[in-house]
Amino acid sequence: MSNQLSSIKTFRPADLLILLLLLTAATLVWPFISSSYPDLVVIFNENRIIARYPLDENRTVTINGSNGPVEIGIVNGMVGINSVVCPHQICQKTGYIQHSHEQILCVPNRILIQIQYSGADEEIDAITY
Repeated sequence: MSNQLSSIKTFRPADLLILLLLLTAATLVWPFISSSYPDLVVIFNENRIIARYPLDENRTVTINGSNGPVEIGIVNGMVGINSVVCPHQICQKTGYIQHSHEQILCVPNRILIQIQYSGADEEIDAITY
């Protein structure tokens, strides 16, 4: 039994110093990591970017899709499809999105709406790579 107790490692002052340094570094780096918030709505038609709008400006946009007009609403930092001409209207039923890289896809109209942050063009992620 005494062999088991002697094999337990003790907490040394150097361990505390390393822990404090790691916590300080994480606290200093966190604002730079978390500063990337979504601020841009990007609209694609047949894999081409056709429009970009700031997410913080309320507006209604009408895009001509393959089946007819698609009315897109940007309201209070969220984006969604208000009205659409397609058989099932699944894209409209998706509702409003607000987080980075969320998407609304209208397959019959070949419209893709994506939320990004301004620096997204310079960034390569695992999906697009």
